[in-house]
Order: sequence, then C-alpha cells, then structure tokens
Amino acid sequence: MVSTLSIICMVITLLLSLVLPIAVFVWYGRTHKQKGIWIAGVLGAGGFALLQLGIRLTVLSMLTTIPAVVTWIEGHYILYCFLLAFTAGLFEVVARYGVAKILYTNKSLVNDLTYEIGFMAGIGHGGIEAVALVGATYINNLIFTLLVNTGLWTKVLDNISAAASAAGDTAMYEAYASIQTTLIDTPWYLYLAGGYERLLTMIAHIAMTLVVFYFVSRKKDIIGVFIALGWHTAIDFFVPLFNGLASEYLGNRIPHNMAYACVYILLTVIALIAIVVIVKLKEKWKTLDDVNCQMTTENVVMGE
Repeated sequence: MVSTLSIICMVITLLLSLVLPIAVFVWYGRTHKQKGIWIAGVLGAGGFALLQLGIRLTVLSMLTTIPAVVTWIEGHYILYCFLLAFTAGLFEVVARYGVAKILYTNKSLVNDLTYEIGFMAGIGHGGIEAVALVGATYINNLIFTLLVNTGLWTKVLDNISAAASAAGDTAMYEAYASIQTTLIDTPWYLYLAGGYERLLTMIAHIAMTLVVFYFVSRKKDIIGVFIALGWHTAIDFFVPLFNGLASEYLGNRIPHNMAYACVYILLTVIALIAIVVIVKLKEKWKTLDDVNCQMTTENVVMGE
C-alpha cells in the first residue's frame, strides 16, 4: 500500500500546483481592478500553452521516440541539457515578449503596461505550467493510489493484461504494472518536493515575465528578452545536469539524494533572487511612472 504520509504529501503538492495557482490568479485579478488585468492573465497562460505545451513539448515527445535520437542523447547528455534549456527559454521568452507587445501596442486592451499587468501575465504563465505539468499528474497519482490501496488496482491490471494479450502489446501491461511499484517505492519527501518546486518555479516565472514587461514598457525590448532568456536557460540547464550526475548518463558521480539537494538548493536561491527582482521592479516601475506623470503634468501646465 501507498503510505499515509505519501498521500498527505501528494495532496499538498496538488494544492500547491493546482489550487494555489488558480486561487492566486482569481485573487489578484479581483483585487487589482484595472483595465486588461484578466486579459493579461489569460494571454500569459495562453502564450505558454501554445508555444511550450502545444509546440515544443509535442515535438520533443515525438523526437524521443526515435531510436537514433535516444542514442545521440546518451552520448551527448550535457549538450542535450543545454539544448533543452535553451529551447525552453527561447519558446517561453517569445511567449512573454509576444504577450507584452500585444498589450503594449493595443490600448483597447490595456491603458498601459503596468507592473500589475506584468505580474498577472506572470501568474498566468507560471500557473498554467504548474496546473498542466504537475497538477494533472498528481490528480492521476491520487487516483492510482486510491485504486492500489483499495485493492481495485489488481482488477484493473487483469483487464489491461487481457487487452494487452489480445493486442499482442506486452509493453502496455508492463507500463501499467510498474505504476504500483513506483507509487509505493517513491519516498514521501519526493512527492512533497514536487509542490515545493512548483512554488519556487512560479515565483521565478513571475519575475522573468516582469523583466520582459518592464523593458518593453521602457522601449528597451532586447534587454528584457536577453535577461529572461539567459535566466531561464541557466535554470533549465543546471537542474537536469545535477540529475544527470546521479545517473548513468554522466557516470553516477553523485548519489541521488545529493542531486535532489543540489536541485532544490539552486531553485530556492533562484526563487529568493526572483523575489528581490519582483520587489525592486515594483519600486522602479513606480518611480519612473511618477516621473512620467510629473512630466506630463508640467507639459500640460506649460501648454496652458
């Protein structure tokens, strides 16, 4: 049976990756009632869904079914990590930049590219990733866990076995049969780590989105794009690299627990940096907006 502690950790991760993003999205939209706030959130989510879920991950899933590609990955793991990281950063910065430009150039959607608009777009971007990649997975985990702990999983496997035998597809049965073992053998803290990782990642997504929006609002687009691209690439490169060091890809150089520790320490540090960026950008945004407002007022007075 799957332990009670593991189930509790699954529920916590589900709350952090599914309920929390939706709750924050609704709360922020309702408490910041300015023109276009909901549109910014929806576009932020839509940009990620289209470019990352709809295009990049679909292409990657197709490529990794090709034996020649799998062989190449095994022999070029570090380069593979970099390509994954760079393409993730590229596709997502294109999504961020596209949303920022759409909002910036369409005054019918928003009055101005404010801090709140950028923050909401970041919530949408990071939130939909959490829901789609982790929240949905943990719904399945909890359903499978319920089946395992109530003994119904055996009946499910019997039906799958019969279907697999009829179709001559033993791989399908083996894949489902391994689910029970994985659920039981996975340490409880790894279930909890999934939710913690999503929380940290959502904070980073908000910060990166704000960086892009800030520089677009100041007509220095390229600076924001390159900062967000470099930031995202660095995160997505080192995480699989640490995991690779604990696998046969890079010679099992460190224990799995050490790899997990390195990953979560890195993500925690990045999230703390992201919080500082979020706070500093809010201050900087307000200062520049106040200056622009003062200049506008002075121009009106001088014109009169």
